[in-house]
Amino acid sequence: MESGTVAGSVRLVYEAVSGNGLRFVHQPGPFVTPKVGSSAAEIGSEYETGADIRGVYEGEHIGVYEVNASTGAVVRFSDIALTAAQIGVAAEQLLHTQFYVSAGSVPGTAKLTLVNPSSVGAEKWRIRTVGENVYTPASGAFFDGVDYASGQDIDLDTEHPLILVAATDADNRVIRYAVAVYIPEPAVEVTLGPLHAGVGQLSLRASGELHADTTSLTNTADLLESISIGGESAPGWIQSSFVIWDSMTSTFLVQLPEATFASGQTVVVTLKPGAWKDVSGAVLEQTSCAGVVELTVPPVIPPIPPIPPIPPIPPIPPIPQIPPV
Repeated sequence: MESGTVAGSVRLVYEAVSGNGLRFVHQPGPFVTPKVGSSAAEIGSEYETGADIRGVYEGEHIGVYEVNASTGAVVRFSDIALTAAQIGVAAEQLLHTQFYVSAGSVPGTAKLTLVNPSSVGAEKWRIRTVGENVYTPASGAFFDGVDYASGQDIDLDTEHPLILVAATDADNRVIRYAVAVYIPEPAVEVTLGPLHAGVGQLSLRASGELHADTTSLTNTADLLESISIGGESAPGWIQSSFVIWDSMTSTFLVQLPEATFASGQTVVVTLKPGAWKDVSGAVLEQTSCAGVVELTVPPVIPPIPPIPPIPPIPPIPPIPQIPPV
């Protein structure tokens, strides 16, 4: 009996003779030794040499039955009392400061930023994507995955959203381990702000952070492909307009000197292909946005109340004369 490949497991390294099979039972205390020839066909579970027996503890017992494959009769039996040295010990966890997961270079990917493997006593990094994290590997166990270099894209999908990360030796045996979870940010969406009749201005707000390649654009023609107002489009609207980026609100303000909106008109803005990028540099898949012009109602200014009349100033009384000395 030796350490299994996952934490808290053991495995049996024993080959049954030809024509025989293995079965095992896991229990807290010792077994009653069965008689040779007694039936064990319904006892415990079938066992394949080298497979992990999980969830075991020091002091528990594993009963191993070698049985005739045809009759199920016991041929050999062994009661193994487990010791701590036989049970797989969990690989040491990587610290969060030693790996970082972020978006990859294209949608549907992620990437890991990793420290030099030598800093954690390893030779290299290996990864594997899985649907769920069902176990922790034992220290020194073989890690089934692929070699990985920090910063490479990792393909992810809904069936394999988790990344198992292992720092291994040259023989792919685990030294340290972690599970990386990448939760992608929602795709950035561009929406058209309120449109008011009688003006020639529109605003384009981004729901997330944009790349500097986009926010640094100052020419409307570099940002927008076309603007349609009430079903009509004029190249001059793009050429004569200009944009201002407001970083506080993540909004582009577009001034249209040659256009004026009328109430009820539909305004459609077509984005310039490749111009709109999220903070990772990925080009937005969105192609356009639209809105309807609202009737601008001027605010009602209350009348200024009349100024009350100023009361007359009373006459100044005469100054009394000073009598002569």
